[in-house]
Amino acid sequence: VKDVNETGPAFYTLRYERRLTSENRLLEIPGANYRATVFADGAEVSSLNPFGGLFARRRYVLPPNVTTLAIEVAPPDHCGSPTCSDPTAVCGQGGDHQLARDVTAQYSLGWDWMQAMPDRSTGFFGVPTLTAAGVRLEDPAVLTTALDCASACGARSGASLMLLVTVANDGPENASGAVRVDVAGESYELPFEDVAPGSS
Repeated sequence: VKDVNETGPAFYTLRYERRLTSENRLLEIPGANYRATVFADGAEVSSLNPFGGLFARRRYVLPPNVTTLAIEVAPPDHCGSPTCSDPTAVCGQGGDHQLARDVTAQYSLGWDWMQAMPDRSTGFFGVPTLTAAGVRLEDPAVLTTALDCASACGARSGASLMLLVTVANDGPENASGAVRVDVAGESYELPFEDVAPGSS
């Protein structure tokens, strides 16, 4: 299998196409190595998270009435070489280390006993999903901000918790409502008002 340096990045650029039969308009890609470009009926769609890189989660709001969705995934910008051209240079784990200029898995250029991956692991990491656009909750987290302990936590007397959650609106109109949280049998409502379309 030829290395990307021999073939050029276009050889390992992948394109996935699909006909759409539903009105779902929010495309989420949990991980793609390295650049993901989305096309709706042939027109490029701007990402809500435009940063490239393996670990970047991307969200795209598709325009209404789209019939064909295409996703193109290209190799890293700096594919690097598994060998050093200069015989006096330090080379080995991570090859010539050029891949380290991108936010991606460094082992793709060879690590320990592993050979370099010819395509530098180009493709999806996680399953892309297509859902209805509207109000959604992002990255919920519960943090313990204070823990009251009696005699070195032998008998716990209580804790203070903080809930962090982002309300995002991918719908066409302002959104208002409340997030309901149940903790240890108690319910709390956290209101939100006038979240504009395309914001959080």
